[in-house]
Amino acid sequence: MSALPSKGSLTQRLLLAAAFLMILFLGLTGVLLDRAFVNSQIAAQSERLFIRVFNLLSVAEPDDVSLTLPRALREERFNSPESGLVGLVLDENRQTVWESLSSEWFTDGDWVRSLDKIDSGAEEFGLHRDWIYQRNGFTWEVAKDEDRYFEFWVLESAEPLNRAIQTFRGETNQLTGRYPKELTPLTNSLNQLLIAEQGQRERYRKAMADLAHSLKTPLAVMRAVNSESSVEINEQVDRMDQIVRYQLQRAVADASHGPVLGQRCDLSAAIERIGSALEKAFLKEDKSLDLPDRQTNLFVAMDSNDVLEILGNLLENGFKYGRSIISVQLENRSSTIIVHVDDDGPGIDENKREEVLTRGKRLDTMQPGQGIGLAMVNDILASYRVELMISRSPLGGARFSLALPLSDIT
Repeated sequence: MSALPSKGSLTQRLLLAAAFLMILFLGLTGVLLDRAFVNSQIAAQSERLFIRVFNLLSVAEPDDVSLTLPRALREERFNSPESGLVGLVLDENRQTVWESLSSEWFTDGDWVRSLDKIDSGAEEFGLHRDWIYQRNGFTWEVAKDEDRYFEFWVLESAEPLNRAIQTFRGETNQLTGRYPKELTPLTNSLNQLLIAEQGQRERYRKAMADLAHSLKTPLAVMRAVNSESSVEINEQVDRMDQIVRYQLQRAVADASHGPVLGQRCDLSAAIERIGSALEKAFLKEDKSLDLPDRQTNLFVAMDSNDVLEILGNLLENGFKYGRSIISVQLENRSSTIIVHVDDDGPGIDENKREEVLTRGKRLDTMQPGQGIGLAMVNDILASYRVELMISRSPLGGARFSLALPLSDIT
C-alpha cells in the first residue's frame, strides 16, 4: 500500500503551481497592455500627421505647371531645422516641388524620392530610421484640362513616440505587489537585475547624446580654419579622438563612483585651449573673449577631459547667447578656485535657471542645440559634488559660477 504524500509536499506543489500561473498571467497581461498602449500611440501619431498633410494641402496653390506653397508656414515647427517636423511635396517624376524650412538638416531626402509613387487618393503611414512619416497622393488640375500628380509628405521625429513608450514601460519596470514569501528572493533578484540593466541602458543613451554634442565644436573649428592649416586640423582631429574615448569610458563607468584620487588638470591651459578653439569656431561673429592672465601651478583635482567638457560647454553657451563679450574670471580660495563665465546676452530668468539644467530643455529655440550642454556640465560637476550656480552677470547677461577643488599634488 503506497504512502500518502506529506502535507508539506502538497503545499509546496500548490505554491509552485500558483506561482507559475501568476507569472504566466502577469506576463500575458503585461504584453497585452504594452501592445495596446503602443498601438494607441501609433494611431494617434498617424492621425496627427494626416492632419498636417491636409494643412499643407490647404495652403497649396496651382500654377500653370506645378504647385506653390509658402516658404514659411504658420506651423512654426515647419520653419525650424531642429523641430523634428519636415514637410515635402514631390511631383510624378519624384522631383521635389516644395520643402519646408525645417528640412535644412534632413538627410533622408534621397530615400523619399527613391520610393515608387502611391496611387492618387492613397496614403501610407510608416517608420523609417528615426522618422515616422505619412504620405498621400493627389491629382491636381494645374492648367485647363490638365491634371498633375503630387505626393505630400510629412515626417516627424520618432523620439517623442519612443519616449512615451519608454515612459509607459518605465512605470512598470519592477515586480511589485504581494507575493508568497517563498518567491521573495526570486523577485528581489529580478528587480536588482532590471534596475542594473535600465541604469546601463540610460548611461549608454546619455553617452551617445553627449558624444554627438561634444564633437560639434571641433567640427565647427575644422570648418572655420583654412584647409591649409594642417596643424589646427590635426589638433581638432586628435581632440575628437580623445572625446570619443572619453565619452565611451563615461558610458561604462558609474558616475556615482566620483573622482579618482590623484587626478589633476592645468586649469589655465584648459581655459586657453577651449577659448582658442571657440574663437575659431565663431570666427565670423563679432564677439570678443576676455580670459584671465595665465597663472602657473593652477591645478584642479579633476580629470582633464571633464574640465574641458565643462569649460567648453559654458564658453560655447556664452558665444551663442552673448551679444559681444564673453568673459572668464577666477577667484582663488584656500582649497577651491571659483570660476565665473559671463556674457552680455539676455540672461536667464531666475525662475528658469533650474529648467535649463534639465536634459533636453531649451529656452531659446532659435539658436542651434539640443538642450544637452548644461545638463552634461551639471552631471559631471555632480560627480565631484560641485554645484553649478546661475546668476546675473555684471555684463548684463548670464553668469555661471562653479567652485573647483584645487589639487594638493605638487
